[in-house]
Amino acid sequence: MLNRVSVYVCAACTLAISLSVSSPAMSQGADEVFASKVIEFVPRNYIFVGTPVGSEGHRKSLLFQAQFGLQLPIVSNLREQAEKSRNWAFSLSAFMLSDIRMFEDLSNPVRMPSYKPGGDLQLYRFVHHSPHKRSLWGIRAGFYHYSNGQDGCTFHHGVTDDTPQCWQVFRHLKNAKDELNRTSGQFSTNRISSALNYKYFRLNRNSFAIRHTMTFGLRADWNIRGLIDNELRDLYGWGRLEANAELVRMLTSDFKFSVRGELGYSPDSGDRIPEFDGAVEVSIFPPYKALGNVGLFVRYRAGRDNYNAFFVDNFHQGIFGITFNQFRKLSFDELEE
Repeated sequence: MLNRVSVYVCAACTLAISLSVSSPAMSQGADEVFASKVIEFVPRNYIFVGTPVGSEGHRKSLLFQAQFGLQLPIVSNLREQAEKSRNWAFSLSAFMLSDIRMFEDLSNPVRMPSYKPGGDLQLYRFVHHSPHKRSLWGIRAGFYHYSNGQDGCTFHHGVTDDTPQCWQVFRHLKNAKDELNRTSGQFSTNRISSALNYKYFRLNRNSFAIRHTMTFGLRADWNIRGLIDNELRDLYGWGRLEANAELVRMLTSDFKFSVRGELGYSPDSGDRIPEFDGAVEVSIFPPYKALGNVGLFVRYRAGRDNYNAFFVDNFHQGIFGITFNQFRKLSFDELEE
């Protein structure tokens, strides 16, 4: 009983922290410290509950899941250039992304969390279509480490990773999904990441704040040979390709909703390892200033599970939760008609 209470306390604390970080007071303080250090095309943060995860025969009930991304702008002139209606901007940043699943399992509720520390460089290009219409192109290149912090053999319980016994298991692996060590299996790789993004803005006539946006993106991540075990790379594939799109519309001056979709492809994966994954998401952001940049969302996702070593699973899941951004939206100076 005590373990279950601790789990719920942890979930409550996570929710409280997210609301605090996204509150107007915190956002205002962040704006004062990082007045010109804003970054575009960064992942949102999510805390949610959902249906069980895992392939058939391995499904586990999910208590909650948290996907957090802390982006630290080292150098960025994006906001300054936007406010001055300039054409070019850039940003250099470090980040720490994490993805944690909490299961309804008192003995081992947290299963192999994902960690992604890294850094990236983005080059931006503004296009001024009219006083009330802008668009932004972004090209990004980066590097990050992706691991789950475990030391067990990926496909064998009770055997330590990087031992002759573990390598023997890899050589004679018959069914990765059934043989996966789902409690302590090691997963680690290092990746080069690149992306091309485009965002179209429609601005409010009175305040010149962003009113509607459309975003499209293409992304490619490569597992660097020599910085990932060859046996794991043969199963995982050389990387992942992704296409995504999002539409955001303001229904009133304070109330907005968004629709987002993405499709991923992991080519050259191993035998019986799923290669495709996709998701559709709808979010709403209620017109309450006390909530700051926090909204509610629902999502359906299916296909390959991109949660570290669980890439062997072909799953489907419906989820519901809260979402928020670390950075405020851009603003632009008014131009003459």
